[in-house]
Amino acid sequence: MNERHSSILQAVVEEYIAHREPVSSGFLARHFGNAWSPATMRNDLVDLGQEGYVRKMYYSSGTVPTAKAYAFFVDAVLDLVHAESQNAGSDPFETLEDAARFLSRRTGILSVFIDHDLNMALDGIEELFSQPDFSTQTEYVELARMIDSLEDRREALFEALLGAQPAIAVGEFRGMRVGDGQTSAFTRSVQTASGSPVVAILVGPARMDYQKNWGAFCMACNRLAKSAPRAA
Repeated sequence: MNERHSSILQAVVEEYIAHREPVSSGFLARHFGNAWSPATMRNDLVDLGQEGYVRKMYYSSGTVPTAKAYAFFVDAVLDLVHAESQNAGSDPFETLEDAARFLSRRTGILSVFIDHDLNMALDGIEELFSQPDFSTQTEYVELARMIDSLEDRREALFEALLGAQPAIAVGEFRGMRVGDGQTSAFTRSVQTASGSPVVAILVGPARMDYQKNWGAFCMACNRLAKSAPRAA
Protein backbone atom coordinates (compact mmCIF):
# COMPACT_ATOMS: atom_id res chain seq x y z
CA MET A 1 0.00 0.00 0.00
CA ASN A 2 1.41 3.40 -0.94
CA GLU A 3 1.67 6.32 1.47
CA ARG A 4 -1.39 8.20 0.12
CA HIS A 5 -3.61 5.12 0.28
CA SER A 6 -2.41 4.50 3.83
CA SER A 7 -3.24 8.08 4.86
CA ILE A 8 -6.66 7.92 3.19
CA LEU A 9 -7.52 4.62 4.83
CA GLN A 10 -6.51 5.90 8.25
CA ALA A 11 -8.72 8.98 7.73
CA VAL A 12 -11.67 6.81 6.64
CA VAL A 13 -11.35 4.56 9.70
CA GLU A 14 -10.99 7.44 12.15
CA GLU A 15 -13.91 9.38 10.69
CA TYR A 16 -16.19 6.35 10.62
CA ILE A 17 -15.26 5.41 14.19
CA ALA A 18 -16.09 8.95 15.30
CA HIS A 19 -19.39 9.47 13.45
CA ARG A 20 -20.61 6.14 11.98
CA GLU A 21 -21.46 7.84 8.70
CA PRO A 22 -20.17 6.80 5.24
CA VAL A 23 -17.09 8.82 4.32
CA SER A 24 -17.24 10.80 1.07
CA SER A 25 -14.49 11.73 -1.35
CA GLY A 26 -15.38 15.40 -0.77
CA PHE A 27 -14.76 15.02 2.97
CA LEU A 28 -11.41 13.39 2.30
CA ALA A 29 -10.36 16.18 -0.08
CA ARG A 30 -11.17 18.75 2.61
CA HIS A 31 -9.53 16.64 5.30
CA PHE A 32 -6.23 16.73 3.40
CA GLY A 33 -6.48 20.46 2.74
CA ASN A 34 -7.46 19.95 -0.91
CA ALA A 35 -3.98 18.58 -1.64
CA TRP A 36 -5.80 16.06 -3.83
CA SER A 37 -9.06 16.54 -5.70
CA PRO A 38 -12.30 14.68 -4.90
CA ALA A 39 -11.86 12.83 -8.22
CA THR A 40 -8.46 11.58 -7.08
CA MET A 41 -9.99 10.55 -3.76
CA ARG A 42 -12.73 8.63 -5.57
CA ASN A 43 -10.18 6.76 -7.65
CA ASP A 44 -8.15 5.93 -4.56
CA LEU A 45 -11.27 4.68 -2.77
CA VAL A 46 -12.03 2.44 -5.75
CA ASP A 47 -8.52 1.00 -5.46
CA LEU A 48 -8.95 0.46 -1.72
CA GLY A 49 -12.33 -1.16 -2.36
CA GLN A 50 -10.82 -3.57 -4.85
CA GLU A 51 -8.23 -4.49 -2.25
CA GLY A 52 -10.97 -5.21 0.30
CA TYR A 53 -10.35 -2.30 2.69
CA VAL A 54 -13.54 -0.29 2.11
CA ARG A 55 -17.02 -0.86 0.75
CA LYS A 56 -20.06 1.19 -0.17
CA MET A 57 -23.23 0.94 1.87
CA TYR A 58 -25.09 1.35 -1.42
CA TYR A 59 -24.19 2.56 -4.91
CA SER A 60 -24.27 6.34 -4.43
CA SER A 61 -23.09 6.45 -0.80
CA GLY A 62 -19.71 7.19 0.67
CA THR A 63 -17.48 4.37 1.84
CA VAL A 64 -17.14 2.53 5.14
CA PRO A 65 -14.21 0.47 6.44
CA THR A 66 -14.19 -3.32 6.37
CA ALA A 67 -12.72 -5.61 9.01
CA LYS A 68 -9.54 -5.63 6.92
CA ALA A 69 -9.33 -1.83 7.26
CA TYR A 70 -9.69 -1.98 11.04
CA ALA A 71 -6.98 -4.65 11.18
CA PHE A 72 -4.74 -2.35 9.12
CA PHE A 73 -5.52 0.53 11.49
CA VAL A 74 -4.61 -1.55 14.55
CA ASP A 75 -1.33 -2.72 13.01
CA ALA A 76 -0.29 0.58 11.45
CA VAL A 77 -1.53 3.20 13.89
CA LEU A 78 -1.83 1.80 17.40
CA ASP A 79 1.34 1.46 19.46
CA LEU A 80 0.13 -1.41 21.62
CA VAL A 81 3.36 -1.85 23.56
CA HIS A 82 3.63 1.85 24.42
CA ALA A 83 -0.04 2.08 25.41
CA GLU A 84 0.27 -1.03 27.58
CA SER A 85 3.31 0.32 29.43
CA GLN A 86 1.68 3.68 30.13
CA ASN A 87 -1.23 2.25 32.12
CA ALA A 88 0.09 1.16 35.49
CA GLY A 89 -3.38 0.96 37.01
CA SER A 90 -4.33 1.84 40.59
CA ASP A 91 -6.03 -0.11 43.39
CA PRO A 92 -6.15 -3.92 43.07
CA PHE A 93 -9.40 -5.77 42.39
CA GLU A 94 -10.93 -7.94 45.09
CA THR A 95 -12.64 -10.32 42.63
CA LEU A 96 -12.62 -11.14 38.94
CA GLU A 97 -16.17 -9.81 38.83
CA ASP A 98 -14.86 -6.43 39.98
CA ALA A 99 -12.35 -6.43 37.12
CA ALA A 100 -14.99 -7.38 34.55
CA ARG A 101 -17.39 -4.74 35.83
CA PHE A 102 -14.69 -2.05 35.77
CA LEU A 103 -13.65 -2.89 32.20
CA SER A 104 -17.14 -3.15 30.73
CA ARG A 105 -18.14 0.17 32.30
CA ARG A 106 -15.05 1.85 30.87
CA THR A 107 -15.51 0.46 27.35
CA GLY A 108 -19.24 -0.20 26.95
CA ILE A 109 -18.60 -3.70 25.61
CA LEU A 110 -18.18 -7.28 26.81
CA SER A 111 -15.36 -8.15 29.21
CA VAL A 112 -14.39 -11.67 30.23
CA PHE A 113 -11.83 -12.96 32.75
CA ILE A 114 -11.02 -16.67 33.23
CA ASP A 115 -8.77 -17.94 36.04
CA HIS A 116 -6.77 -21.17 36.35
CA ASP A 117 -9.70 -22.88 38.13
CA LEU A 118 -11.86 -21.95 35.10
CA ASN A 119 -13.93 -19.50 37.10
CA MET A 120 -15.32 -16.99 34.61
CA ALA A 121 -16.35 -13.41 35.26
CA LEU A 122 -18.37 -11.90 32.43
CA ASP A 123 -19.85 -8.41 32.29
CA GLY A 124 -21.18 -5.97 29.70
CA ILE A 125 -23.75 -8.12 27.89
CA GLU A 126 -26.35 -5.35 27.94
CA GLU A 127 -23.75 -2.81 26.82
CA LEU A 128 -22.65 -5.05 23.94
CA PHE A 129 -26.22 -5.56 22.71
CA SER A 130 -26.76 -1.78 22.90
CA GLN A 131 -23.98 -1.04 20.41
CA PRO A 132 -25.51 0.60 17.29
CA ASP A 133 -23.36 -1.59 15.02
CA PHE A 134 -25.51 -4.58 15.99
CA SER A 135 -29.10 -3.87 15.01
CA THR A 136 -30.65 -6.87 13.26
CA GLN A 137 -32.25 -9.97 14.72
CA THR A 138 -29.61 -12.10 13.03
CA GLU A 139 -26.83 -10.13 14.70
CA TYR A 140 -28.51 -10.39 18.10
CA VAL A 141 -28.76 -14.17 17.68
CA GLU A 142 -25.09 -14.29 16.65
CA LEU A 143 -24.13 -12.23 19.71
CA ALA A 144 -26.02 -14.61 22.00
CA ARG A 145 -24.33 -17.61 20.39
CA MET A 146 -20.94 -15.96 20.74
CA ILE A 147 -21.51 -15.32 24.46
CA ASP A 148 -22.65 -18.93 24.95
CA SER A 149 -19.53 -20.04 23.08
CA LEU A 150 -17.30 -18.08 25.46
CA GLU A 151 -18.87 -19.81 28.44
CA ASP A 152 -18.84 -23.27 26.87
CA ARG A 153 -15.25 -22.97 25.63
CA ARG A 154 -13.70 -21.41 28.71
CA GLU A 155 -11.21 -24.26 29.18
CA ALA A 156 -10.06 -24.19 25.55
CA LEU A 157 -9.81 -20.38 25.62
CA PHE A 158 -7.82 -20.40 28.84
CA GLU A 159 -5.34 -22.95 27.49
CA ALA A 160 -5.02 -21.19 24.14
CA LEU A 161 -4.43 -17.75 25.64
CA LEU A 162 -2.35 -18.76 28.66
CA GLY A 163 0.91 -16.82 28.45
CA ALA A 164 -0.28 -14.88 25.40
CA GLN A 165 1.07 -11.42 24.69
CA PRO A 166 -1.40 -8.51 24.41
CA ALA A 167 -3.12 -8.64 21.03
CA ILE A 168 -6.11 -7.39 19.04
CA ALA A 169 -7.95 -9.63 16.58
CA VAL A 170 -10.32 -8.01 14.08
CA GLY A 171 -12.95 -9.77 11.99
CA GLU A 172 -12.93 -13.13 13.69
CA PHE A 173 -11.66 -14.42 17.02
CA ARG A 174 -11.28 -18.19 17.38
CA GLY A 175 -14.42 -18.91 15.41
CA MET A 176 -16.48 -16.11 16.95
CA ARG A 177 -17.83 -14.01 14.10
CA VAL A 178 -20.65 -11.47 14.43
CA GLY A 179 -22.15 -9.00 11.98
CA ASP A 180 -20.36 -10.16 8.82
CA GLY A 181 -17.04 -10.24 10.63
CA GLN A 182 -17.50 -6.80 12.20
CA THR A 183 -16.22 -7.93 15.59
CA SER A 184 -12.99 -7.25 17.49
CA ALA A 185 -11.41 -8.99 20.47
CA PHE A 186 -8.61 -7.85 22.77
CA THR A 187 -6.75 -10.67 24.55
CA ARG A 188 -4.02 -10.97 27.13
CA SER A 189 -2.73 -13.33 29.82
CA VAL A 190 -2.12 -11.81 33.28
CA GLN A 191 -0.10 -13.17 36.20
CA THR A 192 -1.84 -12.04 39.39
CA ALA A 193 -0.10 -11.05 42.64
CA SER A 194 -0.89 -14.51 44.04
CA GLY A 195 0.99 -16.11 41.15
CA SER A 196 -2.12 -17.49 39.45
CA PRO A 197 -2.70 -16.80 35.74
CA VAL A 198 -5.83 -15.13 34.42
CA VAL A 199 -6.90 -14.75 30.78
CA ALA A 200 -8.53 -11.44 29.81
CA ILE A 201 -10.80 -10.97 26.79
CA LEU A 202 -12.64 -7.85 25.61
CA VAL A 203 -15.14 -8.27 22.75
CA GLY A 204 -16.96 -5.55 20.82
CA PRO A 205 -17.80 -4.27 17.34
CA ALA A 206 -14.99 -3.66 14.86
CA ARG A 207 -15.99 0.02 14.84
CA MET A 208 -14.75 1.15 18.22
CA ASP A 209 -12.43 3.68 19.80
CA TYR A 210 -9.39 1.40 19.83
CA GLN A 211 -7.09 3.84 21.58
CA LYS A 212 -9.51 4.45 24.46
CA ASN A 213 -10.55 0.81 24.81
CA TRP A 214 -7.00 -0.49 24.61
CA GLY A 215 -6.00 1.92 27.37
CA ALA A 216 -8.88 0.70 29.57
CA PHE A 217 -8.03 -2.93 28.80
CA CYS A 218 -4.40 -2.42 29.78
CA MET A 219 -5.39 -0.54 32.93
CA ALA A 220 -7.70 -3.35 34.03
CA CYS A 221 -5.07 -6.01 33.30
CA ASN A 222 -2.34 -4.13 35.13
CA ARG A 223 -4.60 -3.61 38.13
CA LEU A 224 -5.36 -7.33 38.02
CA ALA A 225 -1.61 -8.07 38.05
CA LYS A 226 -1.46 -6.25 41.41
CA SER A 227 -4.43 -8.22 42.75
CA ALA A 228 -5.02 -11.56 44.40
CA PRO A 229 -8.68 -11.91 43.39
CA ARG A 230 -10.84 -14.24 45.42
CA ALA A 231 -13.78 -16.23 44.10
CA ALA A 232 -17.00 -14.22 44.29
